[in-house]
Amino acid sequence: MESPEDKSIFKLLLTIPTDDSYYNAHFQVGKSENQVDLRLDLIQPEVWVMNDNAFFDCDHIDEWWSSEEKAYSQSSDLPASITTELEYLATVCGQGGLYTSSTGTAMPTATVDGLENGDPYLIPYINVIEASGVFATDDIRFNLSTGASFLMPNFTFLNVNHTNMYFGGLGVAGNPRGSGFLDTLTERGIIKSSGYSLWFNNQTGTDALGQLIPGVVDSKYYDGDFYVFDMLPHSGIRFPVAEQWANNVLDGLILPTLQIDDVRVVNSNSKQSLSLKSSNEPIPIILDSRSTYNYLPLDVIVNLAIQLNAYYSNEAGRWLVECDTVADSGGLFSFVFEGLQIRIPLSEFMSEAYFQGSLLKFSSGERACYLSVLPTDSNGFNSLGLPFIKNIYLAVDNAGQQIALANSNRNLVLEKDDFSAVDSTFSQTTTVAAGGSSSARNASVSIAYIESGFIPFATKVNNTSEQELTFTFSTVSDSSNNAVLDIPARFSGAIIRSGEIIVTGVQTGTGSGAFSTTTILLPGMASAASERTTIISSLFNQDYNLRNSMSSPSSVVSLVGSMFSISSFSALRLT
Repeated sequence: MESPEDKSIFKLLLTIPTDDSYYNAHFQVGKSENQVDLRLDLIQPEVWVMNDNAFFDCDHIDEWWSSEEKAYSQSSDLPASITTELEYLATVCGQGGLYTSSTGTAMPTATVDGLENGDPYLIPYINVIEASGVFATDDIRFNLSTGASFLMPNFTFLNVNHTNMYFGGLGVAGNPRGSGFLDTLTERGIIKSSGYSLWFNNQTGTDALGQLIPGVVDSKYYDGDFYVFDMLPHSGIRFPVAEQWANNVLDGLILPTLQIDDVRVVNSNSKQSLSLKSSNEPIPIILDSRSTYNYLPLDVIVNLAIQLNAYYSNEAGRWLVECDTVADSGGLFSFVFEGLQIRIPLSEFMSEAYFQGSLLKFSSGERACYLSVLPTDSNGFNSLGLPFIKNIYLAVDNAGQQIALANSNRNLVLEKDDFSAVDSTFSQTTTVAAGGSSSARNASVSIAYIESGFIPFATKVNNTSEQELTFTFSTVSDSSNNAVLDIPARFSGAIIRSGEIIVTGVQTGTGSGAFSTTTILLPGMASAASERTTIISSLFNQDYNLRNSMSSPSSVVSLVGSMFSISSFSALRLT
């Protein structure tokens, strides 16, 4: 349990809604008291919402499709009166709520120099998330984990008219064009500089929660060494020449980038470990909270496949393993950052495998799981997503461009019942004054402010590489479903038939090139990175995966433009 001192820190509660996989904070936006959930968004700095004049609420869309399905369930052709309806043509909807601008009063003047309400803007994501609209200024309110309500009056944010997401974003990267969440707290005197820390209870489903702690580190949330690293410079082209200004803005963002020196697999029983890398070069990565997948170099994934007896399915576009075999193996991922090792059970990097409405199993009867790792080439850059982030304690100093990591304190048990902020009711009278809570202002032995160039309690680690490493990214497309990857043929023989995985062309026995019938972590096994074949990969993630694809055997359908069948639409949700 948390102490009264820990509870009094200025922090936001993050929760995962039903049938979801991502962490959201609950806000009230505008004098019209719009209730919206915003995704935690580490890789961009803006607060953005979905405009109710541009999108339908998802509940409305679901009700519309349900009524039309009943009316035309026996008909193969839909009349033009249906196919021309805006609900039919909608490709996304607001699942986290929509923003309605305040009525009856003039919108407050934008509070950012050189910016006016109505100015167009495109958020420069490095991934395939799209979000563009116009700036607006209004009040935003949120509850702290104590239940107290905090008001940010005249806050300038992006009112989005076009996106491929179903939730807006709570951006916490550096250098916002609008007011910026962390920048506003700094200006209000709540925190000393633009920075934050994050802790998660590492439970699943609706029991999962996290805490976003602006500007403060609480050492009770981590275990063992706490190391701070300089962020890596980043470079790449994301947008076409016509939008070169967006590339220029992206160049100036402060992003949570750092280098991994090694990725190892560990047998927790024998204590043996094996590097999954095929070279000594460090891996530059970014931390992405809107991804449930991790994108790593292909040689790392192939060497992992050797250890886990994993197979790649061309049809599903993912790696498949036996769920129980991996979970029972005692295997761990070990991510090495200089002297710091972050160890996470391999089971955290698996999810139940659904394909075309069926829960998959192997021909042996074993349950199948997807590995939440995919090759860098299918994403355009290396990244670690929620399976990694929710298992660490993270602190970020945007102003000083530093990032600190530690293993999460797994002995700290927190549940939703411990917090008042789970209730979506917003107090209209209780408002935290500038200066924040007493514990944050005065600090303590275990709690202290993040300041520019200083993350408290963290040990500074200097880059020992001979050359300065740069995090690079390349253009990715929402339609890049035919990315060509080089995966050894011995791992690509998984065929899915009627919910069953049939593995073809597998050698048996012992010796080099053979597979064991059980998962054994084998230090010293030779790299398979030189074996090559070409297959087609489907890009399934980037925070716009299929609704319920991880939690229920709902229909999995293909997105081709805006063409949906009535029976399939409600199963598809970009998030």
